[in-house]
Amino acid sequence: MSHFSLQCLCLRSLMIFVGIAGTSISLLGQQSSYIQDIPGTKASVDMVWIPAGNLKVKTMTGQSAVELNGFWMSKYEITYGQYKPFRVKEWDGKGGDMDYDVDAVARPTPPYQDFTHGMGSDDDFPAVSMTQQAALKYCEWLYYKTGIFYRLPTDLEWEYACLGGTTEKNAERMTWHWENSDEKYHKVGKRESNGYGLQDMLGNVSEYTVDQYLESGYNQAQISYPHMVASPVRGKYGRSVRGGAFDDAPEDCSCRSAIPSNSAWQARDPQIPKSKWWNPDSPFVGFRIIRPAGNFTEDEVKAYFNRVIKY
Repeated sequence: MSHFSLQCLCLRSLMIFVGIAGTSISLLGQQSSYIQDIPGTKASVDMVWIPAGNLKVKTMTGQSAVELNGFWMSKYEITYGQYKPFRVKEWDGKGGDMDYDVDAVARPTPPYQDFTHGMGSDDDFPAVSMTQQAALKYCEWLYYKTGIFYRLPTDLEWEYACLGGTTEKNAERMTWHWENSDEKYHKVGKRESNGYGLQDMLGNVSEYTVDQYLESGYNQAQISYPHMVASPVRGKYGRSVRGGAFDDAPEDCSCRSAIPSNSAWQARDPQIPKSKWWNPDSPFVGFRIIRPAGNFTEDEVKAYFNRVIKY
């Protein structure tokens, strides 16, 4: 067996089921956007339906066409209004579809400085400066609050959703970049939406996916299973971050743009070891969530989070 074949086999053996073809799919309301209220809080998340389709992408060996199932994605980047009830226990009231103890859920440590760098943390601003693991913990918390499986998108899911209806002609009207942002992020929803109705996919703040960053293109495992994640991601850094941000050049704010998380994002963190919750030097990074179409047992959801959350 070749090294490449062995690598693909190992990656497949590590993959976690997150809603692929051949599973039990609920047809009710699949094509409807909706608003997810977060029980016990004043927050809600607008979710937009992304229909199934095909995507042509760069791979390690050339190009490949990928078929993706439909899923829901949050219309905007997760905002401070949606993130604060997770971060601050006192803002997380009782209420939810799952039997769990709010006090037992791990939460981010209090920020020891202004991680927004003065750009603001009002409810409609995108939440920033968290680690990818903190974003995953938010998804886990949201599952226990709602009983619905929410997670970070895979790289392929993110890119597919971003490209929906996006052309060179309208990309400028969708984007906050360094030429028009006044060197700061902006409240979500102030630029035009793409063809699927998503806003701020380009610029404003970059967005985590669940995957490891691969500079040479998608690997065969990702192409074969676009809704799965090869886990664990190696090391603390190197998480894939997509879309560009307010401090990037316009050409770096695209649906193909990707960078890896890195240790410089924690340069000002005085803690030893460095925080598992915060990247104080990445006020340009946030995230949005997806909901895969399908029915998932509690054991399946717990297995997913147990594998992708490392601490």
